[in-house]
Amino acid sequence: MELIVVVAIITVLTAAISLGVSTFTSKHATQCAKNMQISLNRARLGSMGKKSAYIAFFQTADGVFMVERYDNAAYDTDGNRVDLPADVPDAIRIGKAGLTVTINGTDLMSGAQYIEFNRSDGSLKSPASLEIVVEKGTLKKCTLKVEPLTGKVLFSQG
Repeated sequence: MELIVVVAIITVLTAAISLGVSTFTSKHATQCAKNMQISLNRARLGSMGKKSAYIAFFQTADGVFMVERYDNAAYDTDGNRVDLPADVPDAIRIGKAGLTVTINGTDLMSGAQYIEFNRSDGSLKSPASLEIVVEKGTLKKCTLKVEPLTGKVLFSQG
């Protein structure tokens, strides 16, 4: 009887510990998605107040990063977007290493993804539609969808 009680206690403790560890490790995906949501909202508002703007997300082995560019730093004299250099000194880390981030199905590890909003109404300019998925293995999946006509960023977990 005592052996059954000990095994039951060990089982309960093991389950509690594994649940706590999975919750802790999946927190990084949620935080990264929330940071991306904040960045998108700030870029949308910034583009409505400036002449021209874009936001770029990229990923390295060190984590997920974001860069905002406005006016002269964003576009050349012909109106073409100025892409990011290989080493971006003003990049802001918005996610830790170990996450998988895709934008419209393209892995961020393959290169920077640029997002632009229309200055007149804040609607999505480029790309035409936007879905960002942030995953931490099989533990956590967060999705951001941007409404093309309004630029509103919707967050969901699953």
